[in-house]
Amino acid sequence: MRKLRFMLIIFGILFISISLTSCKYKNKRSKYKTFELGFYPQDVLTDQTIVDELDKLTNRNSLGYYEYNGVQYAKLKCNPQYETDTLFRTTKTKVRIGEERYFIVSPITWRILENTDDYLLLTTEYILFTRTFINRSNVKEDTYANNYAESDVRKYLNNEFYNIYLESNEAIMETEWDNSYLSVGDGIEDNKYLCENTTDYVSLISSADQDNKEYGFTKKDDRYAFASDYLIAQGASTNQESPNSFYFAAIEFYTRSPWPFDDEIDDQGTSIDPSEVVYCIDDHGLDNRTTVFAPRGIRPCIKVDKSKLI
Repeated sequence: MRKLRFMLIIFGILFISISLTSCKYKNKRSKYKTFELGFYPQDVLTDQTIVDELDKLTNRNSLGYYEYNGVQYAKLKCNPQYETDTLFRTTKTKVRIGEERYFIVSPITWRILENTDDYLLLTTEYILFTRTFINRSNVKEDTYANNYAESDVRKYLNNEFYNIYLESNEAIMETEWDNSYLSVGDGIEDNKYLCENTTDYVSLISSADQDNKEYGFTKKDDRYAFASDYLIAQGASTNQESPNSFYFAAIEFYTRSPWPFDDEIDDQGTSIDPSEVVYCIDDHGLDNRTTVFAPRGIRPCIKVDKSKLI
Protein backbone atom coordinates (compact mmCIF):
# COMPACT_ATOMS: atom_id res chain seq x y z
CA MET A 1 0.00 0.00 0.00
CA ARG A 2 2.82 2.38 0.87
CA LYS A 3 4.52 1.55 -2.43
CA LEU A 4 1.28 2.19 -4.35
CA ARG A 5 0.80 5.53 -2.57
CA PHE A 6 4.40 6.50 -3.45
CA MET A 7 3.82 5.63 -7.10
CA LEU A 8 0.61 7.68 -7.15
CA ILE A 9 2.45 10.69 -5.71
CA ILE A 10 5.18 10.37 -8.31
CA PHE A 11 2.56 10.01 -11.05
CA GLY A 12 0.74 13.07 -9.73
CA ILE A 13 3.91 15.17 -9.75
CA LEU A 14 4.68 14.01 -13.28
CA PHE A 15 1.12 14.78 -14.42
CA ILE A 16 1.27 18.28 -12.93
CA SER A 17 4.65 18.88 -14.54
CA ILE A 18 3.37 17.80 -17.96
CA SER A 19 0.22 19.93 -17.61
CA LEU A 20 2.17 23.04 -16.69
CA THR A 21 4.60 22.50 -19.54
CA SER A 22 1.73 22.06 -21.98
CA CYS A 23 0.06 25.27 -20.75
CA LYS A 24 3.29 27.22 -21.06
CA TYR A 25 3.83 25.88 -24.57
CA LYS A 26 0.29 26.74 -25.61
CA ASN A 27 0.19 30.20 -24.10
CA LYS A 28 3.19 31.40 -26.07
CA ARG A 29 1.04 31.34 -29.22
CA SER A 30 -2.57 31.47 -28.06
CA LYS A 31 -2.53 35.09 -26.94
CA TYR A 32 -2.23 36.27 -30.53
CA LYS A 33 -5.40 36.93 -32.46
CA THR A 34 -5.26 36.02 -36.12
CA PHE A 35 -7.00 36.83 -39.37
CA GLU A 36 -7.19 34.97 -42.70
CA LEU A 37 -6.70 36.58 -46.08
CA GLY A 38 -5.21 35.35 -49.35
CA PHE A 39 -3.95 31.84 -50.06
CA TYR A 40 -0.72 29.87 -50.42
CA PRO A 41 0.41 26.18 -50.45
CA GLN A 42 1.23 25.26 -46.85
CA ASP A 43 0.56 21.95 -45.02
CA VAL A 44 1.55 18.58 -46.46
CA LEU A 45 -1.39 16.39 -47.48
CA THR A 46 -1.59 13.23 -45.39
CA ASP A 47 -4.95 11.80 -46.50
CA GLN A 48 -3.98 8.91 -48.78
CA THR A 49 -7.50 8.67 -50.22
CA ILE A 50 -7.23 12.22 -51.56
CA VAL A 51 -3.66 11.56 -52.74
CA ASP A 52 -4.92 8.62 -54.79
CA GLU A 53 -7.61 10.78 -56.35
CA LEU A 54 -5.17 13.57 -57.15
CA ASP A 55 -2.83 11.08 -58.82
CA LYS A 56 -5.59 10.38 -61.33
CA LEU A 57 -5.84 14.03 -62.39
CA THR A 58 -3.98 15.32 -65.43
CA ASN A 59 -5.15 18.92 -65.66
CA ARG A 60 -3.99 21.81 -63.49
CA ASN A 61 -5.51 25.26 -63.13
CA SER A 62 -3.90 28.53 -64.25
CA LEU A 63 -1.72 28.63 -61.12
CA GLY A 64 -0.46 25.10 -61.64
CA TYR A 65 -2.57 23.60 -58.84
CA TYR A 66 -4.71 20.47 -58.93
CA GLU A 67 -8.31 20.86 -57.81
CA TYR A 68 -10.37 18.26 -55.99
CA ASN A 69 -13.68 18.76 -54.17
CA GLY A 70 -13.25 22.52 -54.17
CA VAL A 71 -9.73 22.47 -52.68
CA GLN A 72 -6.50 23.31 -54.50
CA TYR A 73 -3.30 21.28 -54.07
CA ALA A 74 0.27 22.04 -55.11
CA LYS A 75 2.39 19.09 -56.21
CA LEU A 76 6.10 19.32 -55.49
CA LYS A 77 9.17 17.19 -56.04
CA CYS A 78 10.81 17.62 -52.66
CA ASN A 79 14.35 18.87 -52.17
CA PRO A 80 14.70 19.29 -48.37
CA GLN A 81 17.55 20.79 -46.40
CA TYR A 82 18.94 17.41 -45.26
CA GLU A 83 18.85 14.22 -47.28
CA THR A 84 17.54 11.94 -44.53
CA ASP A 85 16.83 14.00 -41.40
CA THR A 86 14.49 16.80 -42.46
CA LEU A 87 11.02 16.72 -40.88
CA PHE A 88 7.79 18.47 -41.76
CA ARG A 89 6.55 20.98 -39.19
CA THR A 90 2.96 19.76 -38.94
CA THR A 91 3.48 15.98 -38.94
CA LYS A 92 7.11 15.74 -37.81
CA THR A 93 7.53 12.98 -40.38
CA LYS A 94 10.46 12.76 -42.77
CA VAL A 95 10.51 14.50 -46.11
CA ARG A 96 12.85 12.81 -48.57
CA ILE A 97 14.75 14.14 -51.55
CA GLY A 98 13.04 13.38 -54.84
CA GLU A 99 9.69 12.22 -53.46
CA GLU A 100 6.57 13.88 -54.82
CA ARG A 101 4.10 15.23 -52.28
CA TYR A 102 0.92 17.30 -52.37
CA PHE A 103 0.44 20.44 -50.28
CA ILE A 104 -2.88 22.02 -49.36
CA VAL A 105 -3.46 25.51 -50.72
CA SER A 106 -5.09 27.22 -47.76
CA PRO A 107 -5.85 30.72 -46.43
CA ILE A 108 -2.85 32.72 -45.20
CA THR A 109 -2.94 33.24 -41.43
CA TRP A 110 -2.01 36.75 -40.34
CA ARG A 111 -1.15 37.83 -36.81
CA ILE A 112 -3.03 40.97 -35.77
CA LEU A 113 -0.50 43.58 -34.63
CA GLU A 114 -2.92 46.48 -34.32
CA ASN A 115 -6.71 46.58 -34.30
CA THR A 116 -8.36 50.00 -34.54
CA ASP A 117 -11.88 51.09 -35.43
CA ASP A 118 -10.73 51.62 -39.02
CA TYR A 119 -8.05 49.07 -39.86
CA LEU A 120 -6.09 45.95 -38.97
CA LEU A 121 -2.29 45.92 -39.15
CA LEU A 122 -1.17 42.37 -39.92
CA THR A 123 1.93 40.25 -40.41
CA THR A 124 2.06 36.64 -41.50
CA GLU A 125 2.06 34.11 -38.67
CA TYR A 126 4.11 31.64 -40.72
CA ILE A 127 6.93 32.07 -43.20
CA LEU A 128 5.59 30.87 -46.54
CA PHE A 129 8.47 31.59 -48.89
CA THR A 130 12.05 32.80 -49.13
CA ARG A 131 13.58 35.42 -51.42
CA THR A 132 16.82 37.30 -51.74
CA PHE A 133 16.58 40.90 -50.57
CA ILE A 134 18.09 41.92 -53.90
CA ASN A 135 19.96 40.15 -56.66
CA ARG A 136 23.55 41.31 -56.97
CA SER A 137 23.09 42.14 -60.65
CA ASN A 138 20.20 44.50 -59.82
CA VAL A 139 22.10 46.79 -57.44
CA LYS A 140 22.32 50.27 -58.96
CA GLU A 141 25.63 52.11 -58.92
CA ASP A 142 24.25 55.03 -56.92
CA THR A 143 22.19 52.94 -54.42
CA TYR A 144 23.16 50.82 -51.44
CA ALA A 145 22.32 47.14 -51.77
CA ASN A 146 20.40 47.23 -48.47
CA ASN A 147 18.13 50.05 -49.64
CA TYR A 148 14.64 48.59 -49.20
CA ALA A 149 13.03 51.08 -51.59
CA GLU A 150 15.09 49.65 -54.45
CA SER A 151 14.96 46.02 -53.34
CA ASP A 152 13.73 43.07 -55.36
CA VAL A 153 11.75 41.73 -52.42
CA ARG A 154 9.69 44.93 -52.30
CA LYS A 155 8.87 44.53 -56.00
CA TYR A 156 7.89 40.89 -55.51
CA LEU A 157 5.61 41.64 -52.56
CA ASN A 158 3.74 44.37 -54.42
CA ASN A 159 3.45 42.56 -57.72
CA GLU A 160 3.29 38.75 -57.76
CA PHE A 161 2.45 38.26 -54.07
CA TYR A 162 -0.14 41.06 -53.92
CA ASN A 163 -1.74 40.36 -57.30
CA ILE A 164 -1.83 36.56 -57.18
CA TYR A 165 -1.80 35.32 -53.61
CA LEU A 166 -3.64 38.29 -52.08
CA GLU A 167 -5.81 38.61 -55.20
CA SER A 168 -5.38 42.41 -55.23
CA ASN A 169 -7.91 42.48 -52.42
CA GLU A 170 -9.51 45.93 -52.29
CA ALA A 171 -9.53 45.86 -48.48
CA ILE A 172 -5.72 46.04 -48.44
CA MET A 173 -4.78 49.68 -47.98
CA GLU A 174 -2.05 51.46 -49.88
CA THR A 175 0.06 52.62 -46.95
CA GLU A 176 3.07 54.81 -46.30
CA TRP A 177 5.51 52.55 -44.43
CA ASP A 178 7.92 54.24 -42.03
CA ASN A 179 11.56 53.50 -42.89
CA SER A 180 13.01 56.39 -40.88
CA TYR A 181 14.27 54.44 -37.89
CA LEU A 182 15.48 50.98 -36.97
CA SER A 183 13.95 49.92 -33.70
CA VAL A 184 12.17 51.49 -30.78
CA GLY A 185 14.55 53.34 -28.47
CA ASP A 186 17.78 52.28 -30.16
CA GLY A 187 18.96 55.87 -30.55
CA ILE A 188 20.32 55.34 -34.06
CA GLU A 189 18.91 58.18 -36.10
CA ASP A 190 21.76 59.00 -38.47
CA ASN A 191 22.01 55.68 -40.27
CA LYS A 192 23.04 56.60 -43.80
CA TYR A 193 21.63 53.36 -45.16
CA LEU A 194 18.04 54.20 -44.22
CA CYS A 195 15.85 54.79 -47.24
CA GLU A 196 12.89 57.09 -47.75
CA ASN A 197 9.45 55.95 -46.67
CA THR A 198 7.76 53.60 -49.14
CA THR A 199 4.12 53.69 -50.19
CA ASP A 200 2.92 50.17 -50.94
CA TYR A 201 0.15 47.66 -50.42
CA VAL A 202 2.57 45.15 -48.89
CA SER A 203 5.74 45.79 -46.90
CA LEU A 204 8.44 43.64 -45.40
CA ILE A 205 8.38 43.71 -41.60
CA SER A 206 10.92 46.06 -39.97
CA SER A 207 13.15 45.61 -36.95
CA ALA A 208 11.10 48.40 -35.34
CA ASP A 209 7.94 46.32 -35.78
CA GLN A 210 9.65 43.32 -34.18
CA ASP A 211 10.66 45.45 -31.19
CA ASN A 212 7.26 47.05 -30.70
CA LYS A 213 5.69 45.86 -27.43
CA GLU A 214 2.34 47.30 -28.49
CA TYR A 215 2.37 44.76 -31.33
CA GLY A 216 2.92 41.94 -28.84
CA PHE A 217 6.65 41.49 -29.43
CA THR A 218 7.75 41.59 -25.80
CA LYS A 219 10.50 38.94 -25.78
CA LYS A 220 12.37 36.60 -28.09
CA ASP A 221 9.67 33.91 -27.80
CA ASP A 222 7.19 36.29 -29.43
CA ARG A 223 9.42 37.17 -32.36
CA TYR A 224 10.37 33.97 -34.17
CA ALA A 225 8.24 32.35 -36.91
CA PHE A 226 7.77 28.82 -38.22
CA ALA A 227 8.22 27.74 -41.84
CA SER A 228 5.39 25.99 -43.65
CA ASP A 229 5.69 22.35 -44.73
CA TYR A 230 5.74 23.51 -48.35
CA LEU A 231 8.73 25.75 -47.69
CA ILE A 232 10.56 23.00 -45.78
CA ALA A 233 10.05 20.65 -48.74
CA GLN A 234 11.57 23.27 -51.03
CA GLY A 235 14.84 23.15 -49.08
CA ALA A 236 14.63 26.16 -46.77
CA SER A 237 17.06 26.14 -43.85
CA THR A 238 14.99 25.65 -40.70
CA ASN A 239 15.64 24.65 -37.11
CA GLN A 240 15.79 20.85 -37.30
CA GLU A 241 17.77 20.20 -34.11
CA SER A 242 14.97 18.34 -32.35
CA PRO A 243 11.27 17.81 -33.11
CA ASN A 244 10.65 18.27 -29.38
CA SER A 245 12.15 21.75 -29.33
CA PHE A 246 9.73 24.66 -29.20
CA TYR A 247 11.77 26.25 -32.00
CA PHE A 248 11.52 23.21 -34.26
CA ALA A 249 10.90 24.33 -37.86
CA ALA A 250 11.49 28.01 -37.01
CA ILE A 251 13.31 29.94 -39.72
CA GLU A 252 15.45 33.07 -39.98
CA PHE A 253 13.74 35.91 -41.82
CA TYR A 254 14.62 39.33 -43.22
CA THR A 255 13.50 42.69 -41.94
CA ARG A 256 13.59 45.74 -44.20
CA SER A 257 15.91 47.58 -41.80
CA PRO A 258 19.54 48.09 -42.89
CA TRP A 259 22.56 47.49 -40.71
CA PRO A 260 23.52 50.90 -39.22
CA PHE A 261 27.30 50.62 -38.80
CA ASP A 262 30.12 51.27 -41.25
CA ASP A 263 32.59 48.70 -39.93
CA GLU A 264 33.13 45.73 -42.22
CA ILE A 265 31.46 42.59 -40.99
CA ASP A 266 33.36 39.36 -40.74
CA ASP A 267 31.32 36.27 -41.57
CA GLN A 268 33.36 33.07 -41.15
CA GLY A 269 36.47 34.74 -42.44
CA THR A 270 34.75 36.68 -45.23
CA SER A 271 34.50 40.46 -45.10
CA ILE A 272 31.09 41.86 -45.99
CA ASP A 273 30.43 45.45 -46.93
CA PRO A 274 27.93 46.86 -44.36
CA SER A 275 25.91 48.37 -47.21
CA GLU A 276 25.05 44.76 -48.13
CA VAL A 277 23.70 43.81 -44.69
CA VAL A 278 20.25 44.05 -43.08
CA TYR A 279 18.80 43.06 -39.74
CA CYS A 280 17.07 39.70 -39.53
CA ILE A 281 15.33 37.66 -36.84
CA ASP A 282 16.91 34.24 -36.27
CA ASP A 283 15.23 30.91 -35.55
CA HIS A 284 15.19 31.66 -31.80
CA GLY A 285 13.64 35.11 -32.16
CA LEU A 286 16.90 37.00 -31.66
CA ASP A 287 18.26 39.98 -33.60
CA ASN A 288 20.83 38.99 -36.17
CA ARG A 289 22.29 40.35 -39.39
CA THR A 290 22.54 38.82 -42.83
CA THR A 291 23.72 39.59 -46.33
CA VAL A 292 21.12 40.84 -48.78
CA PHE A 293 22.21 38.32 -51.40
CA ALA A 294 21.20 35.14 -49.53
CA PRO A 295 17.66 33.71 -49.61
CA ARG A 296 15.93 34.28 -46.28
CA GLY A 297 12.39 33.95 -44.99
CA ILE A 298 9.98 36.75 -45.87
CA ARG A 299 7.43 38.10 -43.37
CA PRO A 300 5.06 40.53 -45.13
CA CYS A 301 2.92 43.19 -43.46
CA ILE A 302 -0.36 44.65 -44.71
CA LYS A 303 -2.94 47.12 -43.43
CA VAL A 304 -6.57 46.16 -44.02
CA ASP A 305 -9.52 48.57 -44.24
CA LYS A 306 -12.19 47.05 -41.98
CA SER A 307 -15.01 48.83 -43.82
CA LYS A 308 -14.15 46.91 -47.01
CA LEU A 309 -14.01 43.45 -45.50
CA ILE A 310 -16.70 41.13 -46.76
